[in-house]
Amino acid sequence: MKQKKKSRFLVVQIVVLLIMLTVYLMARTYSVYHARVNIFDEIFAVLFFFAEAFLMIHSFAFFLNILRNQKPDKEPLQKEPGEDASVAIAIPARHEPKQIVANTLLTCINLEYPNKKIYLLDDSSIERYKEEARELAEAYGVELFTRPDNRGA
Repeated sequence: MKQKKKSRFLVVQIVVLLIMLTVYLMARTYSVYHARVNIFDEIFAVLFFFAEAFLMIHSFAFFLNILRNQKPDKEPLQKEPGEDASVAIAIPARHEPKQIVANTLLTCINLEYPNKKIYLLDDSSIERYKEEARELAEAYGVELFTRPDNRGA
């Protein structure tokens, strides 16, 4: 019953707002049409009127969109992940110092999520960084991906 009353009140608000918008735009149309000004001022008055009308109509549509999105859904759009939901964590690296990559890997490993898979995406072209990435992947038990040819994005 309370929801029905609230819904009726919103409809009344929308109708009143639409009537006020229409009356205002009609009054502005009348004032712009009957203004006694030179042609230069008249051109700007018409342009400003169209800009104002656009903003008022856009604002009304925005208001309607907000009201429409406030209605509670019958069931949530996204359910909470269960125990079987898996997450892939991709860590891109290119010429990163070993300690920074190690800290990032440790942070991801320590995330409290039951079913996660961590991937180290090494795109280094210098052999020293490639070797460090291999060592870290082995040490922390993460999957390492490298490209033999580092062309393109």
